[in-house]
Amino acid sequence: MDEICDLGNQKHGIMLYLLIIYCLNSVASGVAPNEVIVWVDAGFHGDSYSMTLEPGMRHRLVHGFPGWLNDAISSIEVGSNVKAAVYRRSYFSGNSRVFGDSVSYAGDYWNDAISSIVIFPKEQADPSGVILSDTAFNTITGYEPVSEFFPLPENLNDKEALYPILFDDINNNAEYVLIQGDNIEAELFKDINFEPRDRSLMLPKPNVCSINAEGEFNEYKFFRLSGCILNLEGEATSLKVRWIGPEKVSTSRSAAQGGSSGGFIPEPAGDQTSPVMASPTDGAPRIVDVSWQPNNGVIQATFDQFPTELWSKQWEMYVDNRKMPVGAPEGSPNVRPNAELDKQPTGVFIGTLPWLSSLSATDFPCCGAIKFCIPGKGCTNEVNFNLEKDGCKTASQKNCDSGVKSEAPSGAGSWGQSP
Repeated sequence: MDEICDLGNQKHGIMLYLLIIYCLNSVASGVAPNEVIVWVDAGFHGDSYSMTLEPGMRHRLVHGFPGWLNDAISSIEVGSNVKAAVYRRSYFSGNSRVFGDSVSYAGDYWNDAISSIVIFPKEQADPSGVILSDTAFNTITGYEPVSEFFPLPENLNDKEALYPILFDDINNNAEYVLIQGDNIEAELFKDINFEPRDRSLMLPKPNVCSINAEGEFNEYKFFRLSGCILNLEGEATSLKVRWIGPEKVSTSRSAAQGGSSGGFIPEPAGDQTSPVMASPTDGAPRIVDVSWQPNNGVIQATFDQFPTELWSKQWEMYVDNRKMPVGAPEGSPNVRPNAELDKQPTGVFIGTLPWLSSLSATDFPCCGAIKFCIPGKGCTNEVNFNLEKDGCKTASQKNCDSGVKSEAPSGAGSWGQSP
């Protein structure tokens, strides 16, 4: 290839330009598997901005860029585990395009014209959510349609995204809705703040309003709202987007989920379990120890048994009766088994992302009362702990001067308590 590039340097005009672009596309990328990097200049040069799809995220939503980067992107590096959907305007408005691979030049139409981006798993065709548009999705027009993408929540544990008011051009002007992804529904309302609640329109819905109401576009269903929203008087001003199916688990792994000084911590298994029961079944695990891990700056909770077959993102953690998910965005407490599932974990680490990172900058107390609630098993006992004298240091402002050491109770604890 070096010989080809050298030959290109001896030519002029369009041939030189094409060969330069070819050579730039051949540059080895340093982008991580779950990372996307946007660059101000072609060929991955100039100022750059990095974004990562973290474990526990359904997708990474970047509603807008800093002023120096808005409408200034010329090249994009895309990691091996992800894709990037780019939009002409902020908040995922206007025309869009999906980049599944790195490009040293975004093309004349997209050069210096990207204002927002969604990063999502490679195995998906598009990010999950709903698009509202004033124009049918299989129509070629001489102008850019008015459209906006309304994604599902960023966090996998959250099932509903609320849009209490539709701003700008799409407000009251949506004629078509495209449901992008499986097991997703859209509920539209005539007025702001989801009013009136008894006159909403739920999609998808078979045989909606008219024989021409339903169509197909890129294997997704779209609906012609002008024939469907008589009960909304031809207007849509607020919107709810919901996930209504079983949680999908990506087979792609982030580099941040690899080995660490704390051991490999797997991503949670599929959520093939029932909701947390109010009362635990026999055999629910008990917390036998809560300890500070100084090498990693994290907390470890050890159980008398670990229900490997029930590990999932549906677990809940309660600290001082405050419910917290086991998976959360970077900067929040995250929970993972302390070993691979097939290597008999004995408990869980409480740290943060990228996994496994210290709690030093995270609002998680070094003392308090902790328990876990597990789908199909109920809740563990509740344990009082104080790790401050063991060296625990976090960003929590809680006063731990009581001096009580972490200790599991000898009795049955608070088994049977509802979450």
